[in-house]
Amino acid sequence: MKQAGKKNRRKWPAACLIGLGCFVFSLVISATNPLTDMDLKITDLMFSIRGPLDTSDSPVVLVAISDQADSELPGKWPWPTSYHARLVENLNRAGAKVIAFDVIFNEMDSFDLRNDTLFAESMHRHGNVVLAGNLQASRVGTGAQAVQMVLPNRLFVEKNPNPWGFVSVNPDNDGFLRRYRISQQHLANTYYSFGLETIRAYLGADTLRSAPHSSYFDLGFTKIPRYTQETMRINFHGPAKSFPEYSYEQIIDDTD
Repeated sequence: MKQAGKKNRRKWPAACLIGLGCFVFSLVISATNPLTDMDLKITDLMFSIRGPLDTSDSPVVLVAISDQADSELPGKWPWPTSYHARLVENLNRAGAKVIAFDVIFNEMDSFDLRNDTLFAESMHRHGNVVLAGNLQASRVGTGAQAVQMVLPNRLFVEKNPNPWGFVSVNPDNDGFLRRYRISQQHLANTYYSFGLETIRAYLGADTLRSAPHSSYFDLGFTKIPRYTQETMRINFHGPAKSFPEYSYEQIIDDTD
């Protein structure tokens, strides 16, 4: 019995070293996130295997602020906001249910302030426009994080019946976007993403509801699968040009 006890005592230092080695190894693993990187690669592979989805019945149509539009319209970007007023009018004539501008109009028109009035009145009249804003995080001198709000022109906010949505994104470790942030807290207020505000206007839904431990964001009768507390995974439909697209100058051309 004594001999066995001595052997067991000799094994303790080795066991401690093995345990310490495993602990250090686990720290290295968690720091480099190999499982996360592997998960990202698997996600990309699954999209590749699945292939593009059929978008022929999708209600989404894109209007591109393209180089072609910039070359054909008088003046260069940023264009007079009267152009955007005409865009809203023509898209509503064409039957658009919601018009979402993925542009932050945070400055007044540099050509004529009456252009802003035309744009604001058009948004107010139709009531189906969603604008973009942002919550930009930055580091201050103390190392703390400060958030700067970049809002649309005050006139647009006052006249537009729909709330604006933020357009900040959260790339993964490799720089690619696979997650989309749904909400963000700032100064005891909750702000929602540009995409969510667009869907909410389209569905005519009320505010977003989600219990802290729920696996879904509830938006009316629509459930959005939750990835983290404030994000969802993006279900990419396919590569660029997967949805119908028109160039901006085509839409504001009143002759057609």
